[in-house]
Amino acid sequence: MWNVGAGLGGRIIGALGTLILTRYLNPDVVGEVGVAAVLVLTSQVATSSGYGQYVVAHPSAGPVAGFHVTVLSACTVAVISLLLLVVGQPLCHLVNAPGAIAFLPGLVAAFAILRIAEIPERILNRELRFRRVGLGSSGAEVVFATVALGLASQGWGGQAIVGANLVRSIFRLVIFASGVDPRAWLRWGPINRAQVMSILGFAFPLQLASLADLAATKWGNLVVAMMFGPTAMGLYALAYNLAQIPADNIGEALADVLLPSFARLAPGARQEALVRAMPLVALLVFPLAVGLGVESHTLVVTLFNPNWQPMAPLLAILAGLGVVFPMGSALVAYLKACGRARTVLVFQVIHMALLLVSIALLGRLGLVWATVAPGLAGGGFALLTLVYVGRVDGVPVMRALAGLARVLLACAGMTAAIFAFRHIHGLEPAHHAIALLASEVAVGAVAYVGTAFIIAPAQVADLLSSLRRLRESRRRTVVLETNLQARDADG
Repeated sequence: MWNVGAGLGGRIIGALGTLILTRYLNPDVVGEVGVAAVLVLTSQVATSSGYGQYVVAHPSAGPVAGFHVTVLSACTVAVISLLLLVVGQPLCHLVNAPGAIAFLPGLVAAFAILRIAEIPERILNRELRFRRVGLGSSGAEVVFATVALGLASQGWGGQAIVGANLVRSIFRLVIFASGVDPRAWLRWGPINRAQVMSILGFAFPLQLASLADLAATKWGNLVVAMMFGPTAMGLYALAYNLAQIPADNIGEALADVLLPSFARLAPGARQEALVRAMPLVALLVFPLAVGLGVESHTLVVTLFNPNWQPMAPLLAILAGLGVVFPMGSALVAYLKACGRARTVLVFQVIHMALLLVSIALLGRLGLVWATVAPGLAGGGFALLTLVYVGRVDGVPVMRALAGLARVLLACAGMTAAIFAFRHIHGLEPAHHAIALLASEVAVGAVAYVGTAFIIAPAQVADLLSSLRRLRESRRRTVVLETNLQARDADG
């Protein structure tokens, strides 16, 4: 609840900041910054992303392991950052965005700090201290939006995004590091070869898997830039980021919780937990993703200036098809908890291949068709992974798919209600945009809740039961703490 609530709140603030930022920046500038960000993120993910997950997947790992993870991460980040600065210019020319080179140095520094901050963040996740993680992540989004808008209003252009990324990374490092005992990741000690090999053996497949996952989600931006130029890439990238709000801030937040939760379960209990978790994630994510797609035209007309109006059809497609991404995240969390890093790698490579091939083929038909590729690739990835865990671990695939289908049908009821409301009022978004947007969102929310109770009663009951147990558990905790304080006061 903390991860999702705080993360979504921070992301909404960040999205509002991005919305205002588009008043100062044109799509071509956003596209060039986006190209630089993808290049930097690719270099960082490919070399150090698996180290932080080592401390989560090994709950009994002590300070020695934390120190080794810190040293390995710092060394690899330093080397890859210097290498990227050397080869950055030809890479930017290769992807048809030579102006991106101006944004590389600042983004390299920002992402390097972010990689170091990941270590204390993962320790907090391992200790199930999600409140601090959620508040730190949401606070970082607020900081990013504030700094970016302040710098953009002063005429910094694309460097406003770079500066905001740098400040956000420093903020995350301070918040997460201050919440962790420094000895858990900074206590100096001799380098142990066996410990290093253990970390590398675990991290290397995950780093390749993370690279493939990044390629499956972000390299499409580079392909779009190569095929259509930085302006089209700016439109595509912003539409993709907006469409990913439900997946990133609910689906990914829940996946961060699922990994340590699955890791603490007995192997035989994980299959049932996965089948329960997927429809619960869908209940929260599907209506937001589908609703965002349905409201895309009204949203863009209402909130964006004329330079960004061509983004509307891209957002509709990306958001509607975005329902598949959280399912893949939950399945990956399950595989990681089972210690199958190499299996994760295989499926992430398949995901990457599906995306790049799809976007290259569909892109020949135009930019709008190219936006269909992420949904097709994500859906294929999730389905193949689910079939695999069904055959290998005996996960009841049909029961999982039935639960997801019920939630999707509830979303169909929501969509029908919104279109019926539009047909009745017959108003044009350009003239009544804000009122229409608020009215349609309200109609969709009421329709979804009512339809979900009818079509997916078991999934809704499971969610409500979980919330009731959470409330009761918190009540018992408060009573226990009160009793203990009273006993202490009595001596």
